[in-house]
Amino acid sequence: MIAVFFGVGSAISLGIADYLANRNSVRIGADRTLCGMLAVGTVGLSLLGIATGTSIPLEPVAVAYVLIHGVCLALALLTFFAALARGPVSVVAPIVGAHPVIVVAFAVVSGRTPDLAESAAIAAIIVGVVLIGAVTPGPQTESGPAPKQRSVLPPTPRVTGSILVLAGFASVVYAIAVITGQEASARTDGFVALWMGRTVGFLFLLALLLLRRRDVYFWRLPAQRQGIIVAHGFLDTFGFFLLFAGGMTRNPEFTAVISSTFSVVTVILACVLLGERMARLQIFGLVLIVSGVAMLGYAGA
Repeated sequence: MIAVFFGVGSAISLGIADYLANRNSVRIGADRTLCGMLAVGTVGLSLLGIATGTSIPLEPVAVAYVLIHGVCLALALLTFFAALARGPVSVVAPIVGAHPVIVVAFAVVSGRTPDLAESAAIAAIIVGVVLIGAVTPGPQTESGPAPKQRSVLPPTPRVTGSILVLAGFASVVYAIAVITGQEASARTDGFVALWMGRTVGFLFLLALLLLRRRDVYFWRLPAQRQGIIVAHGFLDTFGFFLLFAGGMTRNPEFTAVISSTFSVVTVILACVLLGERMARLQIFGLVLIVSGVAMLGYAGA
């Protein structure tokens, strides 16, 4: 049951973070928004870790998991944005939103096979996420949506192929980031895994942006934009902390699957605050997700 609670908390935190990122990325760009979010998490966690005297374990396996997590997280988000720049969200988002399938497959290979009721609940949640992502006007990722835009590339077979490859790659790599982050937290603790993973991801992304000669100027933004970046960074970091905390439970895949429903929170906030309306497919997807979470909670109890 505790894995379900961690997943719900993670989804709420990441969903609010997504909404804030959406408002900021339109103004300063998705890559700078992502970089600012990772910077806030890295600095905040570093200060907290130093203040509390937290020691960093040197166990090779844990270090390897942390390094893979940080690099994969940055790569997955950048690839996701690249796919969105080439094709419609209705194609890209459902592919990336299906990443929990890989997480569950890893759990099965690791010997944590869900029973029939748990499998049905997980399937309902994944289908619900895909349905919501298929008609959402902006991407739903841990970093926040990119600016709303149409693809500027013609729908040729080559372009369509590149979209599918990029979206599929982003989905696989994001699943790897989730799995390795939870595995690292199980071998150290959630805070250390999050701290080191966020630092690796930030440094990796910063190096990529500088190599592309992108001006990373988020610290020179107006106070309002900086405040949104700080709030985004805090909520995103807290959401991943809960995701990693779920990695120390008996069923970490439950937390990962439920956490992937953060798009629901983003859509609801857009409806309430921006006046957007949910399509019928999205409402059906929401019903599936709520039902699936309730089923997992009942099974866990």
